Formats: sequence, structure tokens, C-alpha cells
Amino acid sequence: MKISFTGLTAFLVVVSLTSAGLAADTVGEAKKRGFLAVGVRDATPPMSFLDPEKGEIVGVEVDLAKEVAGKIGTPLKLVPVTADERLDALRSGKVDMVAASFSKTPEREKVVDFSLTYFTTRQRVLARKGAVAGLGDLEGKRIAVVKGTTSEENLRKKVPSADLLALGTMRDVVGALAKGEVDIVSGDGVTLYGYLRMAPEEKKGMFEIPEGIALGDEPYGMAVRQGDGKFLDLVNGVLTDLKNSGEAEKIFTKWLKGPSQPPAGAPPGYAEYIAKADQAHRREKQKMYEDSRKQYDYQYDDTWWWYGGWGGGWPGYFRW
Repeated sequence: MKISFTGLTAFLVVVSLTSAGLAADTVGEAKKRGFLAVGVRDATPPMSFLDPEKGEIVGVEVDLAKEVAGKIGTPLKLVPVTADERLDALRSGKVDMVAASFSKTPEREKVVDFSLTYFTTRQRVLARKGAVAGLGDLEGKRIAVVKGTTSEENLRKKVPSADLLALGTMRDVVGALAKGEVDIVSGDGVTLYGYLRMAPEEKKGMFEIPEGIALGDEPYGMAVRQGDGKFLDLVNGVLTDLKNSGEAEKIFTKWLKGPSQPPAGAPPGYAEYIAKADQAHRREKQKMYEDSRKQYDYQYDDTWWWYGGWGGGWPGYFRW
């Protein structure tokens, strides 16, 4: 036992020293190699997802990461990671930062340092219409989730009788629902709504995101290696500048709301109704923004998509 304990202690010391070395000067290392490597997911619209036309990953988190790289003065290199790979990619030095719908939790904060919260969503469920109405309806059901996420963790804790199907990406999860392999999937609400918006009209009415089910808040932060104080300060400075200048709101508006054009076949008065609702919503969000300035944190959240979403999504990104 003594030998084993000593060996384990030595191993942990080596890991700690290695992480400390990697975190010593991320900004300097990025400048030396000529790019900032950022881990992003490729199947979580509108936060980060693969644009089939451009053949590249785009979204809210990509735009925010570009601003961080621009502050350092280097190009941005996007490194696709799954939810389950985020921690290892960061701690091993494969990436300098993770901007991948990474929810801040006490457990994760023990091994990485998080930036300011730049977005808050809630864990929801996407299900066949009528399949669930409340949390109790999830008991004993087969539910698909993304492996290595807080969604998986929350379900195991709050609905222990559920039969979870843990898959690699949200694209796989929603694919299981579309193919009828499961009747319920769970994940971050903003992304579930993104997939639902992309369903063809004949299928869109078959599925729903029940408002009465929310398994927890999901505050997103950019993750850097522990002890990487200089880089963390830079990231937080960029986020704060974007917020105070109004550029952050432009980014979120671009990806979460899209163009304010009436859909085909909209009834008379629809455009006027949307315009008035938009004004009221903006007043409410402006008040929240002003109140939040003292908190040094963002106040963008998934009320944006409950309010109206972002146009028709991206046709062709995911085929139901």
C-alpha cells in the first residue's frame, strides 16, 4: 500500500508540474507557434456547428474565439472536440482554450479555470409530442444524451430509473430520435431548439420541447488550464470589451435571432406584431444588461430562443 501510494503521489506531482508548465505562458506560446488553438464542438448549433456549405465550423463561440485570437494577434485554429474530449484536450496541451458549450460546475472548476459566463441555457428535453409533460414522465424511459455532459450527469442524478443512451455528439442524439430509436432526448435547450427549427414542416409538429421541464441551468464559460492567470485575464478582458461595446450583442443577435423577416404565408399583421415584441424584448434585455454591468458577467440566455429563435435555422445542416 505504501509503495502504491507513493507511486500515485509521484504521478500526480508529475501531472501537476506538466500542467503548470503548459499553463506558464499560453499567450507567448501562441505567438511563437503562430496560432491560437481552440477546442470547439461541431454539432451544437447555434453555439458551434459545421456549416455544410462553407465546410467549416461556425457559430457564437467561434466568433467569440476569433476575438480572443485577434487580441493576441494570431490566427485562430479550430480543433473539433466532442463533449467527452474537452478536458483531456485542454490539459494535454492539444488546445489552448475550450469554447465548446462548456458548463461551469464546481467539479470542473477543480481541474480548469473558467472565464466569465458568456451564455446561460437550461437543460431541456426534446420529445415526440405528447410523450412527456413533466419530470416524472421521464422515469423508466429510454433517453438519448451526449456522453460526458452535465445533461447526462443531471439525468443520472434526478431520474435514476431512466435508461440512458449516451452518444458521441448531439447530431447522433437527435438522429436517434429522428430514426425512432428513442422518443426522448435531453440536452442544452438552445441547441435542442436549433435542431427542432431545422425539422421540415411535416415533421416539426411531431416533436416538442415542453416548457415545464428544465433539469438545471447551464452557464457556459471558456476554459483554460489551471493557473493560466495571464491568459484568463486576457480572455475576460476581451469578453468584457465585447459586452461594453455592444459587439457581443451583435454576435448573439446574428446567431440566435437571424434576419427579422416574416415567414412565407405569415398572416396579416405578423410583421407589426414581431416588431412590437422585438422592441419590448430589447427593453427587457437592456435593463438586464445594465443591471449586470456590476456583476462583471454576461446576461445572454436562452430566453432569446424562447422569444423567437433565429429564422429558419440552417437548412441542410441536419436532415430529419
